[in-house]
Amino acid sequence: MSSPAIQTSKTRAARHAWHAALLGTALAGCASLEPETSPSAAAPAQGTPAQASPAEQEAGGAAAATPAKSAPAAPSTVAQPAPVAETGAKFEGFLSSKLVARWTGGDKDLDSNNLVSVGWSDTRYPWIKAHITTRIAADLNGRQPGSVFSGLSDLHDQAVDFKLYDAYVDVLPPQGLGQLRIGRQLEYETPEIVHYDGLAFRTHPTGKSEFSAGFYGGIPVRLYQGTSEKRSLLGAFAEERPWKGGRARIDWMHIEDDTLVNTGNGILGLGLWQRFENGWSGEMQYTRLEDQDRDLRLRSQWTSPGAGLTLAATYYQLFQTQNELPEGIDPYTSILLALYPYRQYGISASTELSDKIQLDFAVDARRVRDSADMGEFNRDWERYRLTTVFSDVLADQLDLSLFGDFWDGDGRDTTALGADLSYDTQEQWKFGAGSYYSLYKYDIFQNSERDDVRTWYAHAQYKFAKNLTFELSYDIENDNYETYNALRGGALWRF
Repeated sequence: MSSPAIQTSKTRAARHAWHAALLGTALAGCASLEPETSPSAAAPAQGTPAQASPAEQEAGGAAAATPAKSAPAAPSTVAQPAPVAETGAKFEGFLSSKLVARWTGGDKDLDSNNLVSVGWSDTRYPWIKAHITTRIAADLNGRQPGSVFSGLSDLHDQAVDFKLYDAYVDVLPPQGLGQLRIGRQLEYETPEIVHYDGLAFRTHPTGKSEFSAGFYGGIPVRLYQGTSEKRSLLGAFAEERPWKGGRARIDWMHIEDDTLVNTGNGILGLGLWQRFENGWSGEMQYTRLEDQDRDLRLRSQWTSPGAGLTLAATYYQLFQTQNELPEGIDPYTSILLALYPYRQYGISASTELSDKIQLDFAVDARRVRDSADMGEFNRDWERYRLTTVFSDVLADQLDLSLFGDFWDGDGRDTTALGADLSYDTQEQWKFGAGSYYSLYKYDIFQNSERDDVRTWYAHAQYKFAKNLTFELSYDIENDNYETYNALRGGALWRF
């Protein structure tokens, strides 16, 4: 079941835009396993584009027809040969391709987006594996300077845009201390996600506390700037499970960037996660930039499976102004200017009123620390949202979501309603349609923000075979100035 993804401000998008621009750009622009609907009804208040990789979701639906019944065969007295394990090289992955047509007023755009991901392994050499992910985008109607649809893929003024997201080899010696990865890769658990060409090593967990440590280093990758030898990345980490249900991690990361005057910044990260037997879980993540506190993130959640109730609370605080730091730490300051200190709070609740009705409620608020710092990209706001999901409405697998939002931002009070209707035939077809509202809608691929946007969408997905899926979607976005249309048709092939 789906509900709208709403960008609350550019400052929120800036904290997530870097890793979205790495892999989200490709996945949002290429064919996905699921139609391009709004996100889950219980999605967080500040949605981000492209939150999960579509290539890692299951396509769903059965493609094969039910075979005719026949009489059971008589038991065989002949011994059956044991299955032979597959040997030799094995290639697994997917090819995702999409044709995207967009138009508004006098502007139009036609693009072809293709994403290829391939993994290699060989049972004869289990100690080595390889993986590559790349994106190829083509502007089919030619580049149009000044077009509202110009985005990151148009920065180099070329009809074909090639991006290599990862290309690495994993080496796992049978009697070795751990795993070595060499090539282009990403580190996700570090204080900030980093993308680089280099190597990373991680030891195998040892002892009762499952202690492990590692290091990484190389040249940071800038997909839209090119790679420079005057940039460098070095980091190390250690983690363990010191007690039951607990996990602790410490990180240190140092980045040099020749494009900035204030470079050579180091960041220290501390993380603690705890899961209790009574349904409670909590986490704390803290970072320190050079000799000053940088930010703090807290989250706590309680789930009662028997009662169908989940409660959660979040808190985030940015302690110091982020301005002109290396891109791996602060990727979009040069675009969005300084990000000033603020606090953000959130509480949410989700409960099952019955086996057919689910209710989700959330409240979020943000406060800039100094009122003098408030501006276009530094806002105070509150948001209240309520979503009700009705399952099997009128027919099996026909689900209806109704959601409402109340926004209070910079003196602007806005109330918005939305709906999503989806139907899954449980065989080959999936359908969906709906509408949602965004007070601030940020498109990281076009580097643009629009206010007061109402989006209408419809989509269909057809599972042609077990490993081949087609999809078609149409979106209309209305803001105070323009109406934007987007027609997408794509296919995903797994192998």
